[in-house]
Amino acid sequence: MGSLRLILALLVVFFHAQAFTVYTQGLPPFETFLPVPDGRAAVQMFYLISGFYMALVLNEKYKSADTNWLFYTNRFLRLWPAVVIVNLLVILSFFMIDEVRLFGLTTSLGTFWAMLAALDQASLAFLVFSNVFVVGQDLLWFLRLDPAGASFAPFGTPGHNGSSLSLNHPLFTVAIEAFYYAVSPFVLRRGWRVALGFVVAGGLYHVAVAATGASNLIWGYHFVGSAAYFYFMGASGYHLYRQLEQEPVRGWLAERQGLAWTIALGGLLLLLPIYWVMPRSTLFMAPVMAVVVPLLFILTRYRRLDRLVGELSFGVYLAHFPILMVIGPAVSPLGLWLWTSALSLAAALLLLFLVEQPIDRWRQRRATRAAERPGPVGSGWRRARGAAS
Repeated sequence: MGSLRLILALLVVFFHAQAFTVYTQGLPPFETFLPVPDGRAAVQMFYLISGFYMALVLNEKYKSADTNWLFYTNRFLRLWPAVVIVNLLVILSFFMIDEVRLFGLTTSLGTFWAMLAALDQASLAFLVFSNVFVVGQDLLWFLRLDPAGASFAPFGTPGHNGSSLSLNHPLFTVAIEAFYYAVSPFVLRRGWRVALGFVVAGGLYHVAVAATGASNLIWGYHFVGSAAYFYFMGASGYHLYRQLEQEPVRGWLAERQGLAWTIALGGLLLLLPIYWVMPRSTLFMAPVMAVVVPLLFILTRYRRLDRLVGELSFGVYLAHFPILMVIGPAVSPLGLWLWTSALSLAAALLLLFLVEQPIDRWRQRRATRAAERPGPVGSGWRRARGAAS
């Protein structure tokens, strides 16, 4: 499972390197042997994996309402420190290269500070808050911020500039996930029927976006509601996992791991032709992933190397876009992806060993103390300990 998460992160790097080549340098994209799922498809599969993990930990680790605060704070500690460190490095890069390079915005430091100073106080406060705490980053894709205040102007409409004021472009997806983390304790403990109901509702939302001709980029990807189908599809996959863990299925799988690997890898390979031929392909990729993810989790949950590889995915995702902005103008198209991938992996390793793992040990001690206290949180969560990032 960890290897899959890192592959998805590297697909996002590849997608953004291609986009930088086309839109910033005006060069044709570099060719690959086969077309691979783009970064948006990878992000939506990340939502699905997150839904699986959150259903897992909420049903086996944070099992009752009195652990909700522990769940929220541990999620915050998992994500926020690395985000802040990368954002601080982004600000430092502005001074190092004497230029501000953000998504859709390249300007001098003086012009950038003057633009911020001209904003009204409410807009500036929201911009600072969303860049510090991530919450609200997704809303930037729907806003125009100027001296007159904030106004509704989705990406692609005249006057839109909100998305260019994020210090780290990919953080809008983390903000979307944070919304689902917030509602998960009230939803994901309620069984498979509730999870499946949200899958149906999320699917109908995407049908409505297509039927009304609304922008799929904005309303089918950047809008927070567009992730529900994928997130709750992953949560439904958790309930499949629970069935696979029951005897006699568990024993049958244990005796036929080769077959289980064949099914899981075959499902992953099936995603490619689905992506190539289906319109809005991720809607059809998600049910396949909801079957593959539980199998991969069972097959890899005790593999420490796979877990380590998976833990790099968040650091790669966080670091790659600022690295791309700094080195992009000086690197060839193919070299841009290779260098950005290599430097992002190096940054992810530093974040993992210097920031994430020390904090994670504290997070696990907090959860262990809660589990050992008398009450509804039992020892059943230990099977999931360390599995969810």
